[in-house]
Amino acid sequence: MKSFKKALIGITMSLLILTSSYNSIAQKRDRAITTEEQKAIIDKAFVLLNANYIFPNKVNIMEKDIYKKLSAGAYAKFTSVEDFLKNINADIEKLSNDRHVEIYHDPIRVKQIDAEAKNGDSKPVYDPRFLQRAKYENFMVRKAERLEGNVGYLKFNAFVDPELSKPTLTAAMHFISNSSALIIDLRQNGGGDSRALSFLLNYFLPDSTLVSQRRSRMNNEITNMYITKDPAIKKIEKDVPVYLLTSKRTSSAAEAFAYTLQAFKRGVVVGDTTNGEANAGYLFSLNNEMYMMIPAFESTNAITKTNWQGKGVVPDIKLAADKAHLMAQAKAYEQLALTTEVAENKTMYEWMATGLVAEVQPFVINENDIKIFAGNYADNLKISFADGKLFYERTSGTNGKRKMIPIKENLFGVEGYPFFRVHFVKNSKGQVTSLQGLYDDGKNDESKKL
Repeated sequence: MKSFKKALIGITMSLLILTSSYNSIAQKRDRAITTEEQKAIIDKAFVLLNANYIFPNKVNIMEKDIYKKLSAGAYAKFTSVEDFLKNINADIEKLSNDRHVEIYHDPIRVKQIDAEAKNGDSKPVYDPRFLQRAKYENFMVRKAERLEGNVGYLKFNAFVDPELSKPTLTAAMHFISNSSALIIDLRQNGGGDSRALSFLLNYFLPDSTLVSQRRSRMNNEITNMYITKDPAIKKIEKDVPVYLLTSKRTSSAAEAFAYTLQAFKRGVVVGDTTNGEANAGYLFSLNNEMYMMIPAFESTNAITKTNWQGKGVVPDIKLAADKAHLMAQAKAYEQLALTTEVAENKTMYEWMATGLVAEVQPFVINENDIKIFAGNYADNLKISFADGKLFYERTSGTNGKRKMIPIKENLFGVEGYPFFRVHFVKNSKGQVTSLQGLYDDGKNDESKKL
């Protein structure tokens, strides 16, 4: 029997860990573990893998190698739970080439898994400590925000059981529903409940859309996965640009969300290639403290006819994850500048997009060419040069020096002043004669070089 009836598209160790309970969990993970307990965990794991893993041919390979190491005493030297799990999981991943197959230590999660297994397909029940933890973490919803220019931003770090998270997710999505563009931050999202995934996809795709097919280990049964009508959902208009931020930590359900919207050309993925965990599965308890994730399904996207297993979701705009937010904002502003019918909004979007792109990908200027801008200017302005960079300073003020960010050959932003830029004016001989202060409201002023 499956000990967890809900299909999951991945889970991470960080999923729903309360700050208040983390220390006690970590201490238990550091406790000593006997060779007898190690064998019992491995025995139970392979009983479950043989019965449930979507790729049964891989189980024999894993089983043979791991039991050989167990018999040789290779795991005996790992005398703490933490060290044992680190090494057994490394072996499982190497042999299966599947990052989804993993053993976790979390006594609270085990209690919840056992409670759901005991309850079967009846109304969901929740272990009190698990429920407390879920509420404390706000069901992993971290931020819903309106950025400048009416760009909505949503950050959540797991797909939590919608029986618990739906009101919070609905409120967050409703808050950003009037945005002109959306940025959804999945960079720290490690996956979770496939029903929560379906719920959120519903906001972006038409009802009755065939999203994927799922092959089950049970009789190789194929199930079609559709977008189903939900009265709680206010659909995001199809002309609202959507940008999805990813990192190497983005896993499982978070990958499925990004991959699906990318495949349906409903979202642009920005950031780093994701972890590469595609196949949904179940959680099984191994003992009172540990549980195991076992993929029991193979998913195929309706558009691509494949998935991201082992490869990850490849971004449309690939760059370091820590720069993905700025780049997504820039791309959102660029797109909105093309579509807005309000002239002043067009100017604003173009201004903001130019500045953000310069922060992410600064214009490169030769050091000798940049030095010529340094000097004193009228109106108590000073441009200085140090370490290959220019610095802006109003000598009569108290704000000190501000680093200047190259945008074009003669155009610079000023760190901390998003509303202001400096354009250097040259004469026909290439000599700098003045600087112009440019403002985002269209105004400007000019100061002669002294």
